[in-house]
Amino acid sequence: MVLSDIGRLFDPLGFLGPILTAAKLVMQDIWRLGMDWDEDLPEELLQKWSTLRKQLPVVNEMQKYRCLIPKNAVRVELHGFSDASMRAYGAVLYTRCITADGLISVNLVASKSRVAPLKSMTIPRLELCAAKLLADLTTKAIASMQIQFDNVTLWCDSSIVLCWLKKSPSALNQFVSNRVASIVELTRCYHWNYIRSESNPADVISRGALPIDLLSNELWWKELKAATVFALIMEGTCIRLDRLSDYRKLQRAWVYVLRFIDYITHKRLVVTSINASEVANAERAIFLVMQKEVFGDLLKELNAKSNKRHCFSNLAPFMGQDGLIRVGGRLKYSAIPYDGSTKYYYPKGSSSRWCWSENYTKRISMLDKVDCYQ
Repeated sequence: MVLSDIGRLFDPLGFLGPILTAAKLVMQDIWRLGMDWDEDLPEELLQKWSTLRKQLPVVNEMQKYRCLIPKNAVRVELHGFSDASMRAYGAVLYTRCITADGLISVNLVASKSRVAPLKSMTIPRLELCAAKLLADLTTKAIASMQIQFDNVTLWCDSSIVLCWLKKSPSALNQFVSNRVASIVELTRCYHWNYIRSESNPADVISRGALPIDLLSNELWWKELKAATVFALIMEGTCIRLDRLSDYRKLQRAWVYVLRFIDYITHKRLVVTSINASEVANAERAIFLVMQKEVFGDLLKELNAKSNKRHCFSNLAPFMGQDGLIRVGGRLKYSAIPYDGSTKYYYPKGSSSRWCWSENYTKRISMLDKVDCYQ
C-alpha cells in the first residue's frame, strides 16, 4: 500500500521533491526493518505514514507559475543548490531573470533527491554525493532547455566539498576522487560558491517536508534569498603604503591585490609567476592611491576640467592617459617618449615616495657597478 501510494505521485520535474523525500524515507524505514509486503506497519511508522498520506490532497492546492523566463528579460541566470542530511541528499535549480525594467523574477526549475545508503556515511561524503547529483541535474537541465544562460552558479554549504573540488583528484581517496573528477568535468564552465545552511533551499529537499509545510515554505517556492553575497567594505586602501619599507615588496603585494580583483570581477585565475606587465600595473596603482590620498581636490578639478588657479598651476598639471596626475612643460614638444616628457607628480614627504626613491637609487648604483666591471 505504501509503495503503491508513492507511485501515484507523478512529479517528473521535482516540484514536490521534499514530499517525495519524506515518502522515500518511510519506505527506507520499512526496508530497514526487513518487513514482508503483507505485514502490518509498526505503530510509530504507521502514524508517520498516515500523517503524510492524509495531507497529500493538499498538493492539489499548490500553484506554480510555468513561465520561467519573462519576454523582456535582459539577463538570465541559473542557480543550483545542493545539500545533504544523514537520511537523504538532494539538489534543486532556479532561474533568476532581470527584466529591462529592473525587476527580478525567480522560478523553480527542477529538483532531484536520493535517500542515503543503509550503510552509514559521513556528512562530507553525502554532501559530495549531493554535489554530484546537482552537477548531473544542471547538465541535463541546460541540455533540455536549450537556453544560453548569462551565468551558471552552483551553491554548496559544505566547505569540505568545495576544498575537494579545488584539489587534484589524484590526491584524494578513490570514493572522493571519482566523484570530484566527474563533478569537475561536468561543471568546468560554472562557478561553485559557498552558502550558509539556513539560506540553502536544498536543505528542504534533503530533510523532507509534509505537504502542508511545503505549501507555505517561502525558501522553496519564492525568493532566491540564498544567493546572497557578503562583502567587507573597508575605509582607505586595501594595503597601507607605509607598512612596507621595501618598494619591490610593495609592488609584489599590489600585483596580488590586482590579481584578486581581476578574479572576483572576471573569474580569471592567474597562477603563473609575476611578469613585467603586472609590475607596471601595480606601480601605476600605487601612484594612483598615493595621489588620491594627497591630491584629492586637485584630481576633482582636473577631472572637471576647471580653469581655476591653484597652488600647483605653475607646474601645469594635467590628467594623463593612465588617470595619473602628470606635470606638463616644454618637454611635451620634444621627441622624448610620453613617459619621459611628462612625469608623475609625487607627494612631498610621502613614505612611498621615499621607498620608491630608495629603490631607484639602488637600481642606478647597480647599473654603475655593471659599467665599472665592463
